[in-house]
Amino acid sequence: MIDLPNQLSILPMAVLVIFLFADEMWQQVYSEEIPRQLVRINQFLTPTTIEVGSDLTIPCSVEGYPIPTVSWYKDGQIIRNNIRRQVIDNQLIFFHTNVSDSGSYTCFAYNSFSSDSQTVMVTIQDIVRRDEDKNINVKVILWIALVQLIFLLLVCCLIHLLINQRRKDEKLKELMNLHPKLVHPTKTI
Repeated sequence: MIDLPNQLSILPMAVLVIFLFADEMWQQVYSEEIPRQLVRINQFLTPTTIEVGSDLTIPCSVEGYPIPTVSWYKDGQIIRNNIRRQVIDNQLIFFHTNVSDSGSYTCFAYNSFSSDSQTVMVTIQDIVRRDEDKNINVKVILWIALVQLIFLLLVCCLIHLLINQRRKDEKLKELMNLHPKLVHPTKTI
């Protein structure tokens, strides 16, 4: 027969031995100094000016150990990925820029030991919009010309109808003068 209370008293002792062994291993692993390298952004970012609708990539090459985490900020606000703007491999990529993308962009890299940042000004020029305004002006002019052409055609049709009616009236008068009985036959009793 197995003595259950004696078996249960061995269990806490085994857990304690495993815990002490694990603690000793933990201390050996983390007692060694972790190599570290200060975070550094490897390139100088220069101010950029592009036209509306262009794509843009702002690089941010970093080094450091532990490997740094990179975050991007626009005018002090964290940038979240969306359809037109994404952070891929630490680069900030814009697809089809617009004027509202203009601003101050900061690449902020950090690890548990240090951090570094670089800021660049980006200006998006509204050149394409001016071309669109010219296109709108051309469209307006074309519409006005079309309306004027339609009005002119209507006036010509009206004049043509009036002239035809006048000719019919003149022919009728002529017929009445030549053959008064044909046009207005008299009744005979």
